[in-house]
Amino acid sequence: MNSISRDLLQNISRKYSTCQTYQDEGIVKLYPGFSDLQRTFKTYFVRPEYFRFEWITLHSKSQRQITNFDAIWSDGRSFYCAFDENGGRHTKADSLRSLIVESTGISSGTSRMIACLLLPELGEAFDKSVLMLDEVTQVINEKTASITGTCIEPDDTEIEFERDSLQIREIKTHRSKLGGKLHDWTTDIKYTSATFNCEINKAIFKRPLFDHKSK
Repeated sequence: MNSISRDLLQNISRKYSTCQTYQDEGIVKLYPGFSDLQRTFKTYFVRPEYFRFEWITLHSKSQRQITNFDAIWSDGRSFYCAFDENGGRHTKADSLRSLIVESTGISSGTSRMIACLLLPELGEAFDKSVLMLDEVTQVINEKTASITGTCIEPDDTEIEFERDSLQIREIKTHRSKLGGKLHDWTTDIKYTSATFNCEINKAIFKRPLFDHKSK
């Protein structure tokens, strides 16, 4: 990895790991073969461990539109999850890491991406942060930049971010193998908005309601 790429990744990591609060919104798509599925998500975070990640899944099945609402959250002391597939009932977990592990699959991996940057110890628990890339190449544009490399072999990961703010705009991961079986799909996570060190009402970490349902 060249020094410019290393410095950029370190600066992005520092921005996320040192911010006092953070919130975002975005959308995640999987392709090919998942054209009928789309997820939107929101993240809220207040240091040290107030965290909420909620997402809505829209997909078509047998000509019916199905909507699932799911969330994981911590009020700074306790940790909870609520998944539609479990009837939406609230389940208590023993740690934020447990919540991330449980939600990674059904959120298309989105729940862990930013969480591991905000709390680097989570990234260590998952072996690698998304920013720990090998065999890096980079493209620098006027306002944005992208860095492509290998995160956890054989995944190819591309990260696009704003040059001035260092805000991540998109994380695209191509996976060709999982669990010894051959796969071929891409997970594309786009962060449509993100705000650092903003004011966040802590009441959002104490209620199981979904913002998506209130709109």
